[in-house]
Amino acid sequence: MSNHLDFRFNLGISGTGYISRNFYNAFHNHKQFKIQKVLTRRQTKFCHDYPEQHILTNSIDDLIEKSDCIYECSGDPIHAAAVIAKALLANKPVLTTNTEFHVTCGSYFVDKGLISEAAGDQPGALAQLHHRASNMGFKTLAYVNMKGFLNHNPKPEEMHYWANRNGISLQSVTSFTDGTKIQFEQALVANAFNATFAKPGMLGLEEQDPNIIRDIFASTALKLDQPISDYVIYPNAPHGVFIIMQHHARETDMLRYVKMGTGPYYTLQQNAILLHLEVPETLFDLLFHKKILLNNSQLPSIQVAAIAKKPLKKGDQIEQALGGFDIRGEGMKIIDNPDILPIGLSQGARLLHDIEPGQTLMLDDVELPDSMAKQAWFATREKLQQKQLAL
Repeated sequence: MSNHLDFRFNLGISGTGYISRNFYNAFHNHKQFKIQKVLTRRQTKFCHDYPEQHILTNSIDDLIEKSDCIYECSGDPIHAAAVIAKALLANKPVLTTNTEFHVTCGSYFVDKGLISEAAGDQPGALAQLHHRASNMGFKTLAYVNMKGFLNHNPKPEEMHYWANRNGISLQSVTSFTDGTKIQFEQALVANAFNATFAKPGMLGLEEQDPNIIRDIFASTALKLDQPISDYVIYPNAPHGVFIIMQHHARETDMLRYVKMGTGPYYTLQQNAILLHLEVPETLFDLLFHKKILLNNSQLPSIQVAAIAKKPLKKGDQIEQALGGFDIRGEGMKIIDNPDILPIGLSQGARLLHDIEPGQTLMLDDVELPDSMAKQAWFATREKLQQKQLAL
């Protein structure tokens, strides 16, 4: 495998949604890998939206047996944890486009095998900027995601319209709109690079002057003495991210000369984030060089909690956690909120108490179905508590 240009490997995909379908369309004839199996939870005969039905399987074991590496892009943290646990146990490297998995329970798997989030989404782009800046001697102060709109409690009819228009699932478009997705993305970045949230849910600045945005984020990070992970809302924002950085004062003249500004804070921005098209680069880095782009770290500091969008009654079941109309996600510091209910675990949870709109759900508010994801999060939570007791 030293000369990977001559090596062709078998790739398995977990998930049959938007990312999976487009990845297959783009790369099913790739010279260096062959897509052997695609895992779905639907009956394969009804998966008419997938490009090829003959490679679909309902068996995790079949997927793993036929594959040298697994690409997990289901967007479901509970399902992903079950797949990834088996893949790593079989010594199969795992690449993901699944921030929800990483933040919910991915820390448990960091030392269990070779696993990384891929490039092609905002966290991957921020990781690439982070590594580039570090190699140039910059110190990153803020990791910032650009978002065009936000509505914490969108109406179902609006979400159905945008899902149909954009050709993505109702759950995905709802998670994008109510802010749950960006909470997961920035939580993963914070956990990966020892950053933090300035407050629960982040600052989420809406000021239009980029210089003011830069200075607010930079000064906040310096006040906290820790980098921050955050977002801005720009109408018609590009599909992009940026980081805010510092360098040694001796570089001020050179940075001014190359049009980076007068300092003391500088910005690196990336506007082109190409989703599935960027995945192979990270895949090759992982498989041939054992290079990890980013993961949630073994000891994360941020978890995404479940927040009620509407009154919820004792005995109700949360039928759609991510991208649903009962709850949304908000990132919080685990040290300050050790008993919050991770929204990524709340699929199928049964409520033990009445819940008010805007209330943060706690673990003792629900009865959780058992899952590998639940076991993984509780193991990580216990490790964090033990660390805190030791301080």
